[in-house]
Amino acid sequence: MRAIARKLYLNFKTVRRYLYASSVDSLLAGGVRVSVLDSFKPYLNERMVEGQRNATVLLGEITEQGYTGGYKTLARYLRPLRRVEAAALAALSPLPGRPAVRQVTGWITGLPGHLDPADGERMRAIRARCPELDGAVRHVAGFARMIKDLSGDEDMLSKWMGAVDADLPPLRSFTAGLRRDPDAVVAGLALQYNSGAVEGTVNRIKQLKTAMYRRANCASGYSWLEHRT
Repeated sequence: MRAIARKLYLNFKTVRRYLYASSVDSLLAGGVRVSVLDSFKPYLNERMVEGQRNATVLLGEITEQGYTGGYKTLARYLRPLRRVEAAALAALSPLPGRPAVRQVTGWITGLPGHLDPADGERMRAIRARCPELDGAVRHVAGFARMIKDLSGDEDMLSKWMGAVDADLPPLRSFTAGLRRDPDAVVAGLALQYNSGAVEGTVNRIKQLKTAMYRRANCASGYSWLEHRT
């Protein structure tokens, strides 16, 4: 077991737990630990093959991609790989890591036509393994269709909310919110009018106000410095 742990760079207790497990179910009973780094490991391996071994640089790169973990987690993963030659590291061909929750959420709520083929394949695999997520994808697509086609009349919206309540209890709070003002929801899903122009103007005013406020603070600071000097 210690030889396996050294070879695979695993903790001895992890190796022992897998070796003594009588079945897959017994392993899952204790829960499967998922690292926040899993979905970034293929990218890290590629960068290390290219010659980038600086943990601080790699931390900045994966943080921009959505990594929320710390430096120590990354350093612990990179430490054994630094001793591996680039050619040997390239031959490892790491399996795709588990996608982050934020990434899967983006796949579900984004436009299907904009999904990368590889990501689309992974999304199909996830849907095949998880009926709840498959249902979420179908219902999100149905709601998006009503928005895009302006086809969300009262009857269609009612059927959609009923299907969501039956399939996905966690989303009942969302449908309950829609039921508080169904007339406004139907108007938003069926009429061509929207408040986009108004919202854009409001955001522009807020930006101008923020910029002027900062400028006023700077001017006040300069005046104070001039008075003091």
